[in-house]
Amino acid sequence: MNIQKSVFALAFRSLLSAVLLLAFQGAVLAQEPTQSTDAQRYALAKFDKVSHDFGDMQKGEEAVAVFSVINQGQAPLIIENITASCGCTVAKWSKDPILPQDTTQIRISYNSNIVGEIKRSVVVKTNDRHKTRTLLTITGNVLYEEEE
Repeated sequence: MNIQKSVFALAFRSLLSAVLLLAFQGAVLAQEPTQSTDAQRYALAKFDKVSHDFGDMQKGEEAVAVFSVINQGQAPLIIENITASCGCTVAKWSKDPILPQDTTQIRISYNSNIVGEIKRSVVVKTNDRHKTRTLLTITGNVLYEEEE
């Protein structure tokens, strides 16, 4: 009789273990894939601002606007190219990849020897798959030098 109870108890434990194992396996398989898989890694460019106003400035005065970009993604961000709207505007940036959570700067210089209203733009092309192009603008007004 004791042997029968032992066999029954062993069979019951085995069956219970199998049911629990199947239940946990289903819960594990139902989980979403983690974001660390290579297929989900991407770069994400976040600009601190997209416009800069120099205001009124004198002819020949230095006119440089600095835009910061942080990579909020999980893969290196690459600034592939920056195109200015005219030759009076020049962009400088690092060609090195921006690692996740790192920041870089884009320096936009304007030739302030050209008197008048400033409305210029540059297009920043990156490998951010959600927004491959970002438009940055500079505005202001260059005045003639005041005579003394």
